[in-house]
This record gives sequence, structure tokens and C-alpha cells, in this order.
Amino acid sequence: MTAIALVALLFCGTAMLGGWLAFQFWTGGKPFRGASAVHLIIGAAGLEGLALLLRGAPDGTRAPLGDLGPYAGFGLAIAFMSGLFIPLIAKPRPGAATPAIIAHASIATIGLGALLIWLIRA
Repeated sequence: MTAIALVALLFCGTAMLGGWLAFQFWTGGKPFRGASAVHLIIGAAGLEGLALLLRGAPDGTRAPLGDLGPYAGFGLAIAFMSGLFIPLIAKPRPGAATPAIIAHASIATIGLGALLIWLIRA
């Protein structure tokens, strides 16, 4: 398995978990304890792997820089940071959580799409 495919697999896993968390939020269900933390950790691991692919690993391996690699990294980093702000926004104003989650998911979907297109082209 190539490194790009592994990073894409991490992001697909965190996207599926995030979709499940959003479904639980909107239906009023309670996700298991720590599901958000697992979503955060898998997303951070994917970002770290993507940064290594773009910058180069310590052993010198590096993914071919296509036109979408840096854009995917930027989009996914913005989605990661917006996800960190969702609990801070939702605590004082619970009604603001829904637009924040929609923005987070939209940015992440665009970044994941760019990553998958980059994977297909590489």
C-alpha cells in the first residue's frame, strides 16, 4: 500500500466517523464516549501523514507534487482547525453548532475530494 493510499484511508475513516457523529448529533442520539476524540486523533494522524508526503519523510521519500496535493492539505488543515472550534462555539450558543458542523463537513469534503483526485492521478 502506498503512503498516499494510507493517508487517504485515514481521512476516509475519519470522514465516516464524522458522518456518524453528525448523524448522532442531529437525531439526538448519544455517541459513545470518546468518539469525538477518536475522530480528532485519526484526523490529526492523516494530516501528519499528508504533511510528510508533501514535505518529505526523514528517509527522503516524497510524494510527487501534483497540482492538488497542497490544496488538499490546505483544505483538510482548515477543516481540522474549524473542527476544533465547534465545541467552543456550541457551548455558549447551542444553535450555532449546526452551521459550524456544516461548514466543517463541507470544507473537509472538498479537501478529501482533492486528496482522492490527487491519489488517482499519482
